[in-house]
Amino acid sequence: MTKRLTKEEFGIVVLPEGRFNRDGVWFLVELKGMLSLIDSPEDDYSMDIWVLKDSKNYIWAKEYTIDLSMFDLGLDFIILLDHREGEILMDVNAESLEWWHVIFSPAVYGCFVSRSVSPFA
Repeated sequence: MTKRLTKEEFGIVVLPEGRFNRDGVWFLVELKGMLSLIDSPEDDYSMDIWVLKDSKNYIWAKEYTIDLSMFDLGLDFIILLDHREGEILMDVNAESLEWWHVIFSPAVYGCFVSRSVSPFA
């Protein structure tokens, strides 16, 4: 459900079509001022990030597929909190907040986190 604060309009957001698994692990977050959907499509070691580009026509774009296998944890333990300039802030296992550099490599997989930018101390 959405609400436009300036006009007090309510509506229902239609979820993205395609590979999105409605029965899988997913959650909604705000990234860069836009409604985003985080989805684990096929296994516990990847994360798709969908962004609602047009709320009137319900146009979603899959911005990233991120390989999380380096964490040895499932998506249940990794929560995406923020994104800026090629880096993502993740809550890992409710134990640490970490900025990670995201590299786009469509020939290999999609996106992956290459290194920790800082342990967010």
